[in-house]
Amino acid sequence: MRVSFDLDDTLIFKTVEGPTDESLPPLQRSYQEERLRAGTREVMLALAERGHELWIYTNSFRGKTELLNWFAECWLPVTNIVNQQMHDMKRSELGPATLSPAKCPPWFGIDVHIDDSLEIEADARLYGFKVIRIAPDDADWVASVLAAVDAL
Repeated sequence: MRVSFDLDDTLIFKTVEGPTDESLPPLQRSYQEERLRAGTREVMLALAERGHELWIYTNSFRGKTELLNWFAECWLPVTNIVNQQMHDMKRSELGPATLSPAKCPPWFGIDVHIDDSLEIEADARLYGFKVIRIAPDDADWVASVLAAVDAL
């Protein structure tokens, strides 16, 4: 199964504070360092061990190569990145009459998406795709993700 993760406030805390994994290298940005949420390594390796393909699907404009290199530095098996540019290109390919959610995992063959956003959760119901919503303050988020993916 192809599983994607959101970045901001799911794997990288942006608007809230939470524990980060200081053992992993940060993503060096011109204006700040970004660190992965504590538990990211555990959940990703567990999902990969179960045979799932891992992607990132973000509304950010971070570069695909930059992100793939960062996850490789962290020894995390991320196969591909969908950023805002790729999402917008796909929407354009589908034509101007296409109504679309902020994210549309099925466009990229993604079976389930993991995100913190209530908007994405609502879009999933409206557009018929699978999402696992994880609140930024969920201390047990790794177990929640693994249980939800296992149940699919």
